[in-house]
Amino acid sequence: MPITLRQVAAEAGVSIATVSRILTGHKAEAFPETTRRRIVDVAHRLGYRPNMAAKSLQMRRSFLIGILFNAANALLSSDFLRGVQAVLHGDRCSGEYSPIVFSHADSGEQADCLRRCLDRRVDGLIINASHDAAGGFDTPRFAALIQRGLPVIEVFGRCLPGVPRINIDNLTAGRKSVQHLLDLGHRRIGMLTHERYLLGRDAQRTHLAPRDDQHHAERDEYMRAGHVSIHWDAWDRYRGYEAAMRAAGLEPLVVTHPIAGEIDVAEQFVEGGRAALDALLAHPARPTAVVCYNDLEAYGLVRGARQRGVPLPERLSIVGFGDLDHSRVMTPALTTMPVPSFEVGRQAAQALLARIDERPVESALIEMELVMRESTAERVES
Repeated sequence: MPITLRQVAAEAGVSIATVSRILTGHKAEAFPETTRRRIVDVAHRLGYRPNMAAKSLQMRRSFLIGILFNAANALLSSDFLRGVQAVLHGDRCSGEYSPIVFSHADSGEQADCLRRCLDRRVDGLIINASHDAAGGFDTPRFAALIQRGLPVIEVFGRCLPGVPRINIDNLTAGRKSVQHLLDLGHRRIGMLTHERYLLGRDAQRTHLAPRDDQHHAERDEYMRAGHVSIHWDAWDRYRGYEAAMRAAGLEPLVVTHPIAGEIDVAEQFVEGGRAALDALLAHPARPTAVVCYNDLEAYGLVRGARQRGVPLPERLSIVGFGDLDHSRVMTPALTTMPVPSFEVGRQAAQALLARIDERPVESALIEMELVMRESTAERVES
């Protein structure tokens, strides 16, 4: 027979009402931590599992969380989902909430995934948004959804108007990458990125997009106007790179490559990096180090260097971004900035549960720490 609340209460020496509140999370914070821990431990030891069907009817909740994840960020999804699950399956939730996960490659698939979430009456959404083929975003659909009061958290992006966002701190990442190279003695430091990184600058110049990650009416108006997608991550990483260079009294040096589309761009980044090697080596400033927009560009640089017999890191130190699977086993092993996907997922789930419980939530930027490997080395400038 299933273990009941009455049995948990008797074993823990508290009332059934206390057990119910703590295991459901309803005003659980009103009880001492020792009491909460004792009840959770007893419930786990006895194997108590809530009757979710009955609880759903009683509380008028589905206890389902919808997760819509952009296929372009597939490499981030595994650790991200583990972070979400760590919260949903944790003590404070007692395993009540379950995620239903969808991957979408464009705004059409995104709309279908959203419809399926709503059909299942999810209690909230975590969204990593997609754009259509032309770079536009279906802002009215999400604006109407948010206006209805459905709790929504956005991750890895800035597309949805008026919702809390959990993002990585790309600007600080750009600064840290440059500072690492400065500490190694480099002064001629370039940046390799894609050609769309300037869309963020152009949006800011319209005065319709803010210069930070807060929610502003001007930015919401910009998105409602249907403007194309803005690569805020690339722009912020450049801003961090530029700020660190100028603080050191150095002039920025940027090399770009083209990209087409929003997904299936891995080969384009690798090829962009390979082709950029010649431009970096032939540049009048003769850079001795380069900060890449992502690890794929760094792979391309390494491939190009092998083809041309360029010694790494003796001739060119390389810093990547992302810490993809091959980054630690390639030759040379790549110095890079790991993306804290697990932490983004964890904070996003915490924020969404707070929104569901009508508690205040603020946007958050999560810093990253650089991992030094073999692709960067000391440089004595002549």
